[in-house]
Amino acid sequence: MNTEQKKATLKLSRRLEEAFDTLRRLPPFFLRSKLVSWPDVVQSSCSLLAKVPKKIPPSPRAIDQCEETIVLLFKASLDARRLLWARAGHIPWRILCHEYGVSHMTLRKRHTEALRDLAQRIENDL
Repeated sequence: MNTEQKKATLKLSRRLEEAFDTLRRLPPFFLRSKLVSWPDVVQSSCSLLAKVPKKIPPSPRAIDQCEETIVLLFKASLDARRLLWARAGHIPWRILCHEYGVSHMTLRKRHTEALRDLAQRIENDL
């Protein structure tokens, strides 16, 4: 693999990680009608300080990039797509090795090949 291919695969890998993070930071979907029936609760300042801060929602630009990345991800095969998305979510190699039933070196080679193939398909489409 030459330096241009390495840069392209690294860029694609970062883009997948950003897309995964963007989807993780999206607010959950829930029906407002069920929440309206509960009365408002007065909270003290101590209980407000003890709360865990909320996730910062992604920007509209990040959501657009996430959508583009997911569309690009569908150019890969199903197995490659699953592996790339799992690694974008930082799922440990050990868990993936158990799921796929292969060694970590084989799985890393498949991951590298999937990144390279997807980067090459994207480059050919441009």
